[in-house]
Amino acid sequence: MRDAALLANAREVIRVAEGLLAGADTATAAECGITAATVAACKKEADDYEAVISAPQQAIAGRKATTGQLRERFNTVEAVFASLDGLVEQFPDKTFVAAYHAARIVRDLGHGPGTEPTPAPPAPPP
Repeated sequence: MRDAALLANAREVIRVAEGLLAGADTATAAECGITAATVAACKKEADDYEAVISAPQQAIAGRKATTGQLRERFNTVEAVFASLDGLVEQFPDKTFVAAYHAARIVRDLGHGPGTEPTPAPPAPPP
């Protein structure tokens, strides 16, 4: 049973139990263990379950929003570095200037998950 269907069934059971408690069958419901306390406990469990099943969707939406902000923030940081590039040239220490420019070079030394491993050569025939 899907999460939403299970939650809907739980809400329906709670609705029926509340109807029994509100009607003339309160004594019969109490004999079966249906009391205001048990209905309240079931309501709390259903509310907690609803929060749990919606948590992954909220997390995905939050990650998407955060990822959408990355490009703008990268551009902001790059603009700060661009302004520093002009200012660093004013320093008289050429070693510092050279080290700064060397540190600004981005070296991509890794490979992503899309890179295929090199296949091993076939074994020579015996």
